[in-house]
Amino acid sequence: AAKLVNGLVDRGVVKRTVMTSVYGVTFVGARAQIKEKIEEKLLARGDSVDDMRLEIREACSYLATMTMDVMDGLFVGARDTMNWLKACARLISKQGNPVAWISPIGVPVVQPYRQNTKHALVTLLQTITIISDADDLPLHRLRQTSAFPPNYIHSLDSSHMLLTALAMERR
Repeated sequence: AAKLVNGLVDRGVVKRTVMTSVYGVTFVGARAQIKEKIEEKLLARGDSVDDMRLEIREACSYLATMTMDVMDGLFVGARDTMNWLKACARLISKQGNPVAWISPIGVPVVQPYRQNTKHALVTLLQTITIISDADDLPLHRLRQTSAFPPNYIHSLDSSHMLLTALAMERR
């Protein structure tokens, strides 16, 4: 697996994983991101990726592990903050409440994640699945917890972008 990716690993291979680390990228997500780039490079080199699926997966698993280990050592403060945000979300959702906050520009944000219910309607021609995610359904506590750090960061990013645009318009 190491021989397979020898000479292919550069900044571009790990950049997306590093950039999405603040949004809580998981090992599976990191491996998929790295795999996409490695496969592009292998194809550009003229290799047949279909014949090397297992080797590619092993190599990308290794690269994802190494990348995430390095990030854990470098971004200690970011990881601690993310873990704190998750702990807050866990406590809030444990009480039966959705995680909610006010963004820096004053927009209220409420995470909508609930345990949806599915109903199948069978007709003569097809089966239609209707998914209900009404506000009176129980919270999806795991989703409330895992989604909070990236959603919170997105709310900060979008607030910053809007405030920057307004400042630029004034200038």
